[in-house]
Amino acid sequence: MKKLTTAFIAIALVAIGTIFVFAQKADGGKGKFKHGFGHHRGSFGRLAKQLNLTDAQKAQMKQIREDGKAKTQPLRESIKSIHQQLSAATADGNFNEAQVQSLAAQQANIMGQLIVEKERTKSQIFAILTPEQQTQAKALKDQMKERRKERFQNRGSKGDTASL
Repeated sequence: MKKLTTAFIAIALVAIGTIFVFAQKADGGKGKFKHGFGHHRGSFGRLAKQLNLTDAQKAQMKQIREDGKAKTQPLRESIKSIHQQLSAATADGNFNEAQVQSLAAQQANIMGQLIVEKERTKSQIFAILTPEQQTQAKALKDQMKERRKERFQNRGSKGDTASL
């Protein structure tokens, strides 16, 4: 009887998980767990609220972000293509070092371009802020850095205590 109950609970959990996944996909992939390149869902809204952006600033920021996304889309597609080529080049234990080095160099070049575009977008957004908002944005950035640092340190300390 316990085995039957356990099996029933397991099946119910799988069914609930499946429903959750399909609900996320029906959402157009815009569920709260879906992240884009360099942006977390909701961060724009939180930033706008914390900095008390005007409607004009919000519109400018949105346009800058959309322009940046349009510029980086072909680069992201290229990265995806290179990943597929790397997988094919090393499939079934095959390894062509010259081909892998060539693909790695291409990927490094594209990643450099992506970083430049991301920093350009950040610079353009920062430029539309008032001096007070810029100061506040710097403070928020420092707070985020500190939280990331604390999370990283806490993650490392968990492993240390587990080995004792």
